[in-house]
Amino acid sequence: MFDLIVRAVEWARFLLFPLDLFPVPEPPVRTDPWRRPWTSPTQEEAQAILRAREEAARGKRKLYYLPPGVFLPLTGARR
Repeated sequence: MFDLIVRAVEWARFLLFPLDLFPVPEPPVRTDPWRRPWTSPTQEEAQAILRAREEAARGKRKLYYLPPGVFLPLTGARR
């Protein structure tokens, strides 16, 4: 019985207050300013993007411990 009452109230609300009268605002699309085709980023945005990229790259770097006497091969050396 409670179910029917709730359903009747929902229908009354829907008929009395149509949803078209109250449009739901859409949130602005958050895109990378470098990828926005219609504008280029402001100087502050560009600096913030570059700073974020540098911090992300710094976080990915790994430090390795090499004991004394252990050497890495040189990448440019050829035999």
